[in-house]
Amino acid sequence: MSRKGRQAKEIPPGFEQDPVSKKVRCLACKEGDPTGFGSWIFKGSIAGHLRANIHEAHVLNMQRRREELEANAQKLRDVYSGPGAALPDSEPQQPTLPFPSMFDDDNGRALSPTYADFAAAGLTAPVIPTNMEVCDPDEERNRLRAEVKRILSQSEEDDKDDDIALLDNLGPSALEDSGDDEDELDDDMTYTQCSVNSAYYPYPNKVNMLLDVLDNLPRLRMSSNQFKIILWILKECNVSSVPSYNSFRKMQDQLRKFRGSEPKAYTSSVGNRFFVNDIRETIARDFSNPEVAKHLQFYPEETTGPISEVWQAERWKEYKPSQLTPMYVRGLRQFYIDEVAALEDTSYVIPRAWIKREGILCANCVDVTPAVNGWKIGTDICSVPASQFCFNYHDVLECIGDKIKWADSVKTPEMPNPLRELAEGEDLYVVMVPIWADDVSGNKSKQYNKHINMYLANSNLPGRLLQQEYFVRFVSTSPHATSPEQFSALKEQIV
Repeated sequence: MSRKGRQAKEIPPGFEQDPVSKKVRCLACKEGDPTGFGSWIFKGSIAGHLRANIHEAHVLNMQRRREELEANAQKLRDVYSGPGAALPDSEPQQPTLPFPSMFDDDNGRALSPTYADFAAAGLTAPVIPTNMEVCDPDEERNRLRAEVKRILSQSEEDDKDDDIALLDNLGPSALEDSGDDEDELDDDMTYTQCSVNSAYYPYPNKVNMLLDVLDNLPRLRMSSNQFKIILWILKECNVSSVPSYNSFRKMQDQLRKFRGSEPKAYTSSVGNRFFVNDIRETIARDFSNPEVAKHLQFYPEETTGPISEVWQAERWKEYKPSQLTPMYVRGLRQFYIDEVAALEDTSYVIPRAWIKREGILCANCVDVTPAVNGWKIGTDICSVPASQFCFNYHDVLECIGDKIKWADSVKTPEMPNPLRELAEGEDLYVVMVPIWADDVSGNKSKQYNKHINMYLANSNLPGRLLQQEYFVRFVSTSPHATSPEQFSALKEQIV
């Protein structure tokens, strides 16, 4: 018989089926699951599930719970349907209600009235429950879950009613602008067709840029209704290129998709799972932002005035020149340390380190003297302003037409500089990035909530900028992973 002609296999007792996915779930295992949900399995896995040890354990636990519930119910039935319970030895009080009075036994103790007593008095005997309902945890859980869904649904309906009331107050023009099909900016134009050369790229125009900034102010969050009022006011003032609310949200979604960054998942050596922002993307944004990039400093500085920046202190000078920014760019030429370069006066030097002196970029150089029996390198260090450098190592090789022949007694560094291969033709800059951990578990505004946070800052920026909250960048957080575990994830990003 073909597969289509087969009858669907019946589900054995003790299982329920999902009408959408057609998967089944064991009711005993669902009841034993601490979350109350259980696991959905395929029909073909039922036989293996019934043989599993965990299933047998859940069945035994379910039977034990049923027996306990039945025992409790039986106790309640015995209390309400059994013989009259003896009251403590005290003076019985006669009831004032028109029911048969309490009868005393031989010991002077009061007994509950019987059905015959009610009949003799001409009254209908009250119905005594013999099977009281016992609360089912699963039913109570489902009832509470349904109640939460009802409250959330009611909240969404209230929000819709508020939006409708807002649009009614704004007038017919706002109602016209609220339609999905009447966006003033085409969806494709909001992002994909933005000119890269535009001053407001990746935004379509200045209006969208300012609206996005306004909508993302961290200390001044706005609701959707407030933002719609702002859009309505701009349109009423005849401001050009004002997007509709829906097209603006679509533009934001596109920006997050194509320009945003998603945290990356990491699992530490001890099994803790957490998420970390890519610090390389964080530093790359400083270079891509023209308002930030102009403040970046890459070279140590010597100054006779007060020391106010980290690159003016002795700490940067403790590094080797190759550990600091090893090159200087002038036009399309890159001048690396430990390479022969030609100055404007046609003399040759080898820059050993780049350093600023009183705000002017200079190079600590040694002289190079061409000779027939081999070029020689001097020993005296001189300071040469970067503006006097004219031709780099590759230009010098083209001028002499061959490799430089050095004297036998001269010890020369490797040329070209191996860092050129690392940069692959791009400009190479060194960025100082201090990273630190902060235990924020003892937040005074809330109860104790264990969390370890990681932050970083770009030390190539002036101190007056680093004092601003914007330049303190969040890296990761976890209630489980310790700071060494999170530091290990950052090392994987850098190395």
